[in-house]
Amino acid sequence: MDSQRISMISLFAALAMALEMIPGIPMPGAPFLKFDAAEAPVYIITLLLGVLDGSLTMLGVAIAILAFKGDPLGMMYKIVALFSQLLLLRLLRDKPLSRLTSSLGRSVIMTLFDRITIPILYMAYVPTALLAIIFIFNLIEGVINALLALYVLDVIEKSEILCTLGLKDCPQDMEEE
Repeated sequence: MDSQRISMISLFAALAMALEMIPGIPMPGAPFLKFDAAEAPVYIITLLLGVLDGSLTMLGVAIAILAFKGDPLGMMYKIVALFSQLLLLRLLRDKPLSRLTSSLGRSVIMTLFDRITIPILYMAYVPTALLAIIFIFNLIEGVINALLALYVLDVIEKSEILCTLGLKDCPQDMEEE
């Protein structure tokens, strides 16, 4: 791994950490679920560099949740949600409606994950209404972060940043300048 790649991962992990520290917007009906933009930097790196690099960036979010919120279970749920969507987003990147499809996949995975883990971890019954709220939350959270990531990625790809970093071939006239 070269120094530019390490720098980009570190920079986006720090950005994800900073975004994770900003209080999220609570989901109506389930205030323990909060919307935030901390996932977008992870998706950007995943789409630019790959799943391994996105996973390393995801560690920034995990560290922020543990260090600033002291919530290991919240960290576990965030990692499962992030990883499920970043894999799907990367696999479906060039497909039509990839944002919606990856978010839908994340919603299904998280609803099943919550259905299995909440009774085990919290010794609590999970009502169907709560599972529906969890599904909707993950769908909205996934779409918002994927749209944000893909918009930023589009701006980055149209600029000279990737060329300057050596992540994209430069046009001949740019090399001469």
